[in-house]
Amino acid sequence: MIEKEQTFFEYVYDLFYEAAKSNPEDVSFVLSRKIQYPVMNFAPKIEISMPLPKLQNDKYVFEGMVFENTDKGRYGLWGLFLASIYHLAAHVAVSEYSFYKQWGERKTEDIYSRVVDFIEDIVVERYIF
Repeated sequence: MIEKEQTFFEYVYDLFYEAAKSNPEDVSFVLSRKIQYPVMNFAPKIEISMPLPKLQNDKYVFEGMVFENTDKGRYGLWGLFLASIYHLAAHVAVSEYSFYKQWGERKTEDIYSRVVDFIEDIVVERYIF
């Protein structure tokens, strides 16, 4: 029996959900051509949107960074793309944003999001490594 090869998108989705220890019924993961940076929403359902690289003037642009359209440039782009997938997936796997709700009631949105993002990025880094 011949198995069908995975498409790029199937590979990326499978990689994300495996790393997130989750499934599409519980977490929405969307690849988008309309955004420049990843977006995470954790309520009421976890929703992760991740940008796709764009080809502009024969160079690739991803998350505000420009990569040459060469083997070396595409290799660097792929590394950042994979790191972004794993980072976002790790947030799904280990981040507990509801933990900060009461603490955040007396903080500005800016202070709240900066502090919580900083702490949760450390938690994610420890989880990955």
